[in-house]
Amino acid sequence: MTTTYETQIRDALDVLFGLMQDRAAFERDREGQSRHLGEQLQLVERLTSELPDDAPDMLRHFLEKRSYTKAFELLMDQMSPEERAAWKPACGH
Repeated sequence: MTTTYETQIRDALDVLFGLMQDRAAFERDREGQSRHLGEQLQLVERLTSELPDDAPDMLRHFLEKRSYTKAFELLMDQMSPEERAAWKPACGH
């Protein structure tokens, strides 16, 4: 079962990936999408800085090195089958 901070980070990374993949929105509103992307990156960085001391070492390592795909995959692997079935991704992973 994932913790609250793991859920927040997973969801924030999912939104970040969605923003990065939405080229059509970027073409329509380059400035707005860049702003949203920056805001989402700041959220991920804030959540990283607020990790509790008992957070998994690998998660901390991936986030601090900005290996966001690896951090996301680690968080997804830690989900129970029930959590995975109930999870609604923002960007279609």
